[in-house]
Amino acid sequence: MLFAASHVLAQIHAQTPYLWPIKDAKAGENILYFPQDLVDNELNSELLIVSAPEGSIVVAPSDGIFGGYSMTYKPLLQTLYSYGHLDGSKSIDERKAELIASGNLDKSLDPKYITGMATVRTSDGNAIHITGLSGDQKFKPGQQIKRGTPIGRVAHGYFKIAEPSILIEADKNGRKADPMTPFGLKTTYKPFVDPKPVTSLTKEQAVEDFTIYIDALKECFTGLYNVVSPEELDEYVETAIAKINSRRGNIPYGEFRAIIEETVAKVHDSHIHLYPPEWKIGGNSSYMPAIWFGFFSDTLRLSNATEQFKDLIGRQIVSVNNIPADSIKRIIGSKIDGYDARTESFKQYMLAIPAGMIRYFREPYLNTRRDMKIRFADEDEINIPGIQRAEWISNHWKFMTINNDYSGNFQTKMLNDRTAYLGLKSFWLSQVETEKIAAFIDSITTVPNLVIDMRNNIGGDGAVLGKLYSYIAGDPMTLHGFSKVNSNTKYKVFKYATNYPHDTEMFSDYRPEEGKDGFYQRSEAGSVVRADSLVNYKGRIYMLTNAKSVSAATLLPAMLVRNHRGVTVGRETASAYHFMNAVKFVDIQLPASLIKIRLPLVETHFDNVVNERVPYGRGVIPDYPVELSMEELFSGNDVILDYTLGLIERGEYFRSGDPFAKPESEKKSSLPVLMKISIAAMLIATSVAACGYVSKKRRILKK
Repeated sequence: MLFAASHVLAQIHAQTPYLWPIKDAKAGENILYFPQDLVDNELNSELLIVSAPEGSIVVAPSDGIFGGYSMTYKPLLQTLYSYGHLDGSKSIDERKAELIASGNLDKSLDPKYITGMATVRTSDGNAIHITGLSGDQKFKPGQQIKRGTPIGRVAHGYFKIAEPSILIEADKNGRKADPMTPFGLKTTYKPFVDPKPVTSLTKEQAVEDFTIYIDALKECFTGLYNVVSPEELDEYVETAIAKINSRRGNIPYGEFRAIIEETVAKVHDSHIHLYPPEWKIGGNSSYMPAIWFGFFSDTLRLSNATEQFKDLIGRQIVSVNNIPADSIKRIIGSKIDGYDARTESFKQYMLAIPAGMIRYFREPYLNTRRDMKIRFADEDEINIPGIQRAEWISNHWKFMTINNDYSGNFQTKMLNDRTAYLGLKSFWLSQVETEKIAAFIDSITTVPNLVIDMRNNIGGDGAVLGKLYSYIAGDPMTLHGFSKVNSNTKYKVFKYATNYPHDTEMFSDYRPEEGKDGFYQRSEAGSVVRADSLVNYKGRIYMLTNAKSVSAATLLPAMLVRNHRGVTVGRETASAYHFMNAVKFVDIQLPASLIKIRLPLVETHFDNVVNERVPYGRGVIPDYPVELSMEELFSGNDVILDYTLGLIERGEYFRSGDPFAKPESEKKSSLPVLMKISIAAMLIATSVAACGYVSKKRRILKK
C-alpha cells in the first residue's frame, strides 16, 4: 500500500529514545499510516501503523516492565475486543489455536486478525502497546524486560489493512499519548480535545435521544426486566416523553441529563455506566451547604457541619426546606444507580454518605445558595445559610478509602501471630503480583485465620479470580451457571455504538431454548477451577465485603459462601449473587446530547441454587452483618475489621451447617478438589471506568 511522500520524508530526530520495534529496521521505516490519516475513510487519531514482511521479529522498544500479552481483535481503530490475558504459560500462537479450536469465536470475524497485543511499561511513565503479533514467546506479566528483546512476530493488526502490519499506540500515566515522539519521529499526533459542551436540546432532539436510549435498553440489556416489568417501563417512558414535550422552549442539558440519570437509576445495574461525568454548565453556584445529613438506621440525622454548627451533629431531622425526611429518602432513593436487582446495602450507603446527598439532593430541593431550613425532632427549627468555602468538622475520606489506601493492587500483612491479612483493590493483577500473593498464602499455611478484604474492590479479571480462589478452595462442588443474551445476530441500535461497527454480528454460538426468551450458552463441563496443587490454605477464612464490592469482588465471596469455605463479614455486595450483566459492553452515544451509556450485553448466571442463605436477586449477604453508623463514617476507625478481629478472638465462625450440603448418597469420594463454573461467569470483569471486555489499564475509548 502506498502512502504520502510527505510521510516518507518525515524528519527523524538525531537521537531516538526508543528502539524501532521491527528488528534491524530504521526508525520511521515502512509506516503505512500516521495519526490523523484516514484508513478506509476511518480517522486514525492515535495509532502508528507499520508494515513489515509477515513473521518479521518485533522487539521491545525500551527497558521496562512487560505488561503482558492479550489476545485481541480490532473492530474499529479506536476499539479493542479482548479474548483474555496470557499468564506466561502459553504463547500467542498456542492461545490463538485454542480460541479457533473452541468454536466460540464470533463467526463474523476473520480469525486472521485475532492477534496478540504486547505492552511494555517504561520507567518514565510511558506504556507502548503493539498489536498485530504472532509468536511463541512466553513472558509473565510484570516481569522485567530489556530493550531489543524479541516479543513476537509481525502478523495482521487490522482487518481493513491487507498487508502484514503492527499497530503502535502509547499512553502516559493512563492517558492516550503521542506514539511517534518516543521513537524520535516528527509527530502528526493531535491530542483529543473534548467537544464543545451541549447546553440545550430541542424537544425533538430530547425525545429522539431518550427514545434511542430506551431502544438500546430493550435490545441490548438482557437483565432489563429483572428490575422493572414491561408495563412499568412503558408507563415510565410515556410519562418521561410527556414531561419533555410539556416544557416550553429548549431543554437545558442538565435537565435532560437528569432524565437519563433517572432512567439509569430505574434499572440500577452495577455494570451500567453513564459518560462523561456531569459537565459543568454555566450558572452553577459556588456555594456549598454548611451542614450535611444522612440516613442511619432509617433515621435522618445531621451528620456533618462547619465549626459554627458542630453542636447540631447527631440530632434527628424531621424536614429540610419543608420536605419531610421520608420524602427526602424517596427522592434520593429514586435516583440511586450502580447496584443490582434487589440488593440493599448500596442504597443504604448512598443515603448515608455526604457524596450521596451532594449528588442526589440538589436543585430544585436546595436553592442556588444551598441555604437550608432544618426542623429537628424536638420541633426546633434553624435556618442555615450556604457558604462559599465549607470546611466541615468531620472527614469521611478514610472510610471512603478503606482497602484502597496503599500503593499497588494488593496488600499482605500479619495482623497478629494468629491472623493474616490479604487486601485486594481489584482483580487486575499481573502474573508476578498473583505469584506474590501465592507466596504469601504459602507462607501462612500454619496461621489459623486469614482475613481477605474485598471492600471497595472494583472487580477485574476472571482468570485472576479463579487462580486466587484455587489458593483457598475447599471441598468439591459443581455450579450450574449459564449465559444469556437478547440476540445472536446483529443489533439495530449499534448504529449509535462507538465501540462496535454497526453491522457487527454477536453471539452466533448462543442458542434459543424452547419456551424461553433470549439465547443461551451452557456447558455441562464448564470451566474447572482446581485447588492449587502447591498452595492451598486450609485455615479459617473471614472475607470482608461492603456496598462497593462489585463484579468479581462479589463473585469471590459468592464462591466462598457456595463452597461453605469461610464466612463473610460486613455488608451486602452491590452486584447480585446469582447473576450479573457483564462480560461484553456496548457504548451507545446519544447523537444530540453526546451522552454515552455503557450497557452490558451478557447476563451471566453464577448458580441456580436458591435458598434462605442466598435469596434470588440479592447480593452476597454477610454471615455477620455490620450496620453502617455515623461513628464509622467519620471516626476513621475500621469498624468492620475490628468486629472481625473480635469474632476471631472469641472463636466465632460458622453459625450453622452447610446450607448447600448434599445428602451422603450424592457425595462422591476420591475426587480432586474442583469447582465447575460457567465460562462466562469466570470472565466477569468491571470498572467504574472501563469494564468487561477491555483491561481498565488501557483507555481505548475517547472521552
